[in-house]
Parts: sequence; C-alpha cells; structure tokens
Amino acid sequence: MKKNRLFIIYLLITGISLSFGFFSYLNQRNRALGRIAGNINTPDAKVVVSAPVSEESVSPYLSAKANDVFENKEEEDAVHQIQETVSENAEDEYFALPVGGTAITPFSKNRLVFSESTKDFRTHEGLDFEAEDGETVLAVKSGTVSEVNDITSLGKTVKVDHKDGLQTVYSCLGEASVKEGDAVEKGDVLGTVGKARGSEAALGTHLHFEAIRNGEKINPEELFIK
Repeated sequence: MKKNRLFIIYLLITGISLSFGFFSYLNQRNRALGRIAGNINTPDAKVVVSAPVSEESVSPYLSAKANDVFENKEEEDAVHQIQETVSENAEDEYFALPVGGTAITPFSKNRLVFSESTKDFRTHEGLDFEAEDGETVLAVKSGTVSEVNDITSLGKTVKVDHKDGLQTVYSCLGEASVKEGDAVEKGDVLGTVGKARGSEAALGTHLHFEAIRNGEKINPEELFIK
C-alpha cells in the first residue's frame, strides 16, 4: 500500500514538472514572438522584397542588435530561429531579373498585336528584354531545368521548374550552359543571348522570357512587381 502511495506521489510530481516545463517553453516562445512583433510595429520598419536581402537592406526586425539583452539562452535561440525563418521567406519572395536590359515588348495573351517578323497579328505570351549578343542569362529563381530545346520560332530555349507550380522559360539563346535535370540557384547562368529568329527575328538580339503557373501562361511582370 505504501509503495502504491509513493508511486502515485511520484507520478504527480513528474506530471507537475512536465507541465511546468511545457508552460515555461510556451512563455519563452511567446516572449520571443512578442519581441519580433514589437519591432515589426515600429513606424520605420520596412520589408524590402524587390531587392536582394542583405545586412544593409534587411528590415530592423530581422537583425538582433548588439545591445539586445535576452533573459536566457532559450529566449535568444527562439528569437534567432524566428529571424532565420522570416529572412528565408523574404528572400524567397524576390525574383532576379534574367538580363540587365529593359523590357521592350509587353505580354499580350488575349489581344492580338502586329508582328514585324511575321507581318501578321498574333498574341505575344512573353516579355522581351533588351540584351546584347552573348550576354549571360540568369535564372530568376532557384529550381530544376526541365527542358533544353531548339525551337524554330524562338531559337534555343531553356525551361526551369520552380515550386508552387511555377515555370520560367528563356528563349532566343545562342548557347545553353545547363542540361535537363540540373538544379539551379537564383542568379545562376543558364546560357547566353544569341541571334533572334522566327517570330522574334525583327526585334534583333534580345531575350524572350515567359512565365507559366499551373500550366497557364501568365504576365511575367507579376514576378518582378511587388
């Protein structure tokens, strides 16, 4: 009987200890979240997603200041973990430009526009960028190369699959530096711009860029305007 009572007391003490530890963890986590939320609500806090994330451009709430004082190691670790997650998400939102030139021909999916190359009216389901012959073409986001083809109307073309059903297509290339199955990071070189031909020939040397989401072509400008 005495052993049973001691066992019950042991279970009660263990349960109380576990409960205390759990609520202590929640308290530390909430304090960390409160610290982050407090910084987000400051009037001058800004999130920059239209430029590369760096120590200089990152928002105040993403960097722990040197004079920050944490009550204990658990709170400090929680704050740093949240900072890393927020920083990764902000970086993931940013798309790099494929070349350095400006857009010269807009996207036109539902409206016919006159083509100087073919001398007829047709849709233009991409965005054309000014580019020099031999200029490097960069991946706008990390992903996997799914196709490397030579298309009669657009020249050498590279397609990259990204997450969330997004694909990007790079055409009018002179050379491709990647092959099917290659994993690429944002900013990696996919190839170089070459002489345009077919339905894009009259525009001269340029990059024809397309974006596809869940099998449907979308306006590529949506990727770069945030």
